[in-house]
Formats: sequence, C-alpha cells, structure tokens
Amino acid sequence: MLRTRGGDELRAENLRTTRRSLLEAIDACDDFDVLTTDLVMPVVYAHLIQPAFESLISKIAKKVRVTKKSLFAYIKQASDTGNEQSGDNNDGRIDELNLKHAVLPIGGRILVMNRDYDPVMERQLLTFSAKTDFEMRYCNRKMYDRGEEVGLGSYWINHLRRAEFDGMVFAPGDEQPGYLNLWIGWGVDPVPGSCHKYLEFVFDVIASGDAALYNYIIYWLAHLVQRPQELPESNHSHPTPTSRQLMHRKPRSSAGNHLCQVTPR
Repeated sequence: MLRTRGGDELRAENLRTTRRSLLEAIDACDDFDVLTTDLVMPVVYAHLIQPAFESLISKIAKKVRVTKKSLFAYIKQASDTGNEQSGDNNDGRIDELNLKHAVLPIGGRILVMNRDYDPVMERQLLTFSAKTDFEMRYCNRKMYDRGEEVGLGSYWINHLRRAEFDGMVFAPGDEQPGYLNLWIGWGVDPVPGSCHKYLEFVFDVIASGDAALYNYIIYWLAHLVQRPQELPESNHSHPTPTSRQLMHRKPRSSAGNHLCQVTPR
C-alpha cells in the first residue's frame, strides 16, 4: 500500500527546503544592501519556526555587522505597510540609516561610521566620514522636518534615534555595552573532519621537516584561534613563517573579515 504524506509532513518538508534555500542565499552573499533589503523580509515571510527564524536573522546580523535589535526594528517598520503618515515614514528612514551608519568618537573626533562593501576584496569594511561628507552623501534625498526641507543625512544626524556608540573595541567573546565591537566571529563554522593534509603541508613544506619548528607553528596558530584578542609573539630561535607561507587559504578564510593582506604600497 502506498503511503501518502499528510499536510503537516509536507509543510515541514517545505519549511526545511525554504530554510536551506535562504541559508544558502545568505551564505553566498556579502553585499550589505542585498542582505538587508532582499533577504531579511523573505526570512520574515517564510513563516519559519522561531529558532530557525532567529538563526537566519542572527546570521544576517553577523554578516552585516549590526545587532539583531536593529534588524528587528527594521523588520517592524518594513512590515507596517498600512501606516502612510509622514512622521512614520521618516522614522522608517531613520531605521534604514541606523543599519548602515552610527555616530561614535575616534581619536577625539566625532565621526559617522559607514558599513560598506568592497567588491574587489569581496569583504565588508568599515569607513568613517566627517559630518559634512556624510550630509553630502544623502543631500539628494529630501525630508520634511517641521515643514522645512532638509537632506536625509542632516535629518538623521539630528534625530534622537540615530545609532551611536561610546567608542570602538576589539573584544572577542566579551560584549561591551554601548561600544561597537569589531569582532564579528570567525569566517567559518566548525564541522567534524580531519586536517591531516594541512598538518602534513605545515610539517613538510613550511617547517621543512623540523619537528621543533612544526610544534612552534602549531602553537602559534592555536594561540590565534584560542586567544584572538592577543597578538602572538615571535621567538627569535624559531622565527614566525611569513604570512604568505602560513596564512594560505584555510587559516585566512577562518579569520574572515578580521584578516587582510598588508603590502608596502
């Protein structure tokens, strides 16, 4: 006898398929605007169970370097399509800019932080603008504030709900309330498997068969993973291999956006 699947079973399978598709799309994308504009709302409208929904929202928040609270505020505004009042629309634009920008002090100056994307390096990056430059960026998007026309940048800077921080820190695993934490997690998720081929490469090629040097390199890499907030030191008797030798594809991808190549130019 053929067994037909019930409605609940079919719905569960459809939800799993939808979640996988959304997860693949999020993993494959590094563009801020696509993640926040084209992928957030499909996650909302997928009607996933709460753990799956929060997992996907957390993944987007991590990739675009914003808090889940900011994303939820954006979702609430975007979902409220029935409210067309001017003041509410203006608040929606504040939420929009709060996802991309924040005001914070750096070296005695007050600057606007921008969450941008570098298409050549294929990575998220932070840039900083002076007030006049930020206002220039949005001067062609007009708002009405108490009957006067102003640029969106000026409106956001003077708004009580603008995003702002007390400063900037790099503190893996240690959230500092009120501060922008540059640590956004590793670039890859741990999975079961073997790394013996990489270890053989380190021993045979980088360490040239020197067991003492091999152990030093492994300890150096372990320090990077276990204590990313500390800068590992070098031993003169066993100089650290060059970053070109050591940080080839796998360690580099693990570090994600926290690692970049520095050249003399």
